[in-house]
Amino acid sequence: MNYTILADFLWYSGHILSGISVFFSQSNYVMAVSMVCIGQFITIISRPIGRLQQNVREPNEENNKKLENIEMV
Repeated sequence: MNYTILADFLWYSGHILSGISVFFSQSNYVMAVSMVCIGQFITIISRPIGRLQQNVREPNEENNKKLENIEMV
């Protein structure tokens, strides 16, 4: 899973939801406040998700040398 794309999607959708609440601010105050709170919660969640990293172990030269040394002994 690409966490960066997921975090970007959540970040944009949270801000869009918060922005749409302006249209409901005069007619339905409770709905507007609810949309802002949900939108900001989604935005806040997106930051730690974006910092997650893939746990892909790629072989590197240092590990290969260690393995070669172990096999030689």
